[in-house]
Amino acid sequence: MTEVLVRNAKTSFVYTCVLLAENARQSYYSLTGHETFDNYVDHLGLSRSQKSYYLCIGNAILSGVLSLDDALAIITHSKGNLNLITPLLRNNTITPKQIEQAKELDFNGMRIALGQTVKKPEGEYLICPHCGAVFLRAETKKA
Repeated sequence: MTEVLVRNAKTSFVYTCVLLAENARQSYYSLTGHETFDNYVDHLGLSRSQKSYYLCIGNAILSGVLSLDDALAIITHSKGNLNLITPLLRNNTITPKQIEQAKELDFNGMRIALGQTVKKPEGEYLICPHCGAVFLRAETKKA
């Protein structure tokens, strides 16, 4: 049950990105009484960084740089990978190979494929089984 809810939330996120980008392109926000798209986004409670992220993904899908099916496959596999390719989407420099890698590789594998350094921290750490992020275990001190 939880797995279905998570998958549905990820799917809804991608569709929200597309709808927000379409809203900005077509000025649909004005139909709700907002003078600017930024006012509309503020009304939705999104931060500037969220707006930028949503629009980047939505515009990439609407412009055909990334297909809706590929976006859904990437986010279902690893939301971290969608975060990693966002700069490539924004700059329109992503390759078909990188899209396929984002659908198949774990987070650290994708970082390596993009030429990023992956360094595991010293000490005890945990690796997220969903996105591959590495978390260093915090030291606890007794009072």
